[in-house]
Amino acid sequence: MSTLQGNNSASKECEGSSEANATTDNTDNATLQAINGLKTEFSSKLDGLLSAVNSVKSELTSCQKRISETEERISNAEDDVVSLQRRAESLEEQVAKLTSKLDSSENRSRISNLRLVNLPEAAEGKDICAFLESWLPDALRLAPPASPIAIERAHWLSGPKLANGPPRPLIMALNPQIDRSTGSDTKATSAGLKYIVQQENRPLSYLRTAWFLEQVDFVG
Repeated sequence: MSTLQGNNSASKECEGSSEANATTDNTDNATLQAINGLKTEFSSKLDGLLSAVNSVKSELTSCQKRISETEERISNAEDDVVSLQRRAESLEEQVAKLTSKLDSSENRSRISNLRLVNLPEAAEGKDICAFLESWLPDALRLAPPASPIAIERAHWLSGPKLANGPPRPLIMALNPQIDRSTGSDTKATSAGLKYIVQQENRPLSYLRTAWFLEQVDFVG
């Protein structure tokens, strides 16, 4: 009887121990599952974070490359601007020199021009140069020159012709071989309209008349 009770007691203790071991195993399994779940969740989140970091890193690399290219283009543009500024300054100097030469050339070409004031318009007829070549020596009472006066060109000064106003000045250019001072000390005495012959020398930088021939009378 005592032996049976002992066996029963031992059997109950074994069953209790087995149940305790089973409970411990279940707890350990649940813990491992929870840990594995956390690892999976952390791994998924870390993968997303790493992907975002890599994307930002790639964008930063691209931005850095674009910034470097932009800096290089800006540097090249600044060099071009400096070169263009120097070229513009050089061109301005050349323009100033050419303008000065042009003014000087124009002044030299105009210095041979003579302006005839108060000559009635249409008095010259069809050939103004031929008229002046024959009329000037008589009007200025000149001694017969070594060579006839030759008029290279002549024209009335541009501008409207006034019906009741004074005649427009007449611009003429003598042959370069003719002495333009001829007649500067002569004066006609015939009655008529007054006119003046003067040198057309008026540089662009300032307006002036170089010299005047004597005021004489026009014999109509």
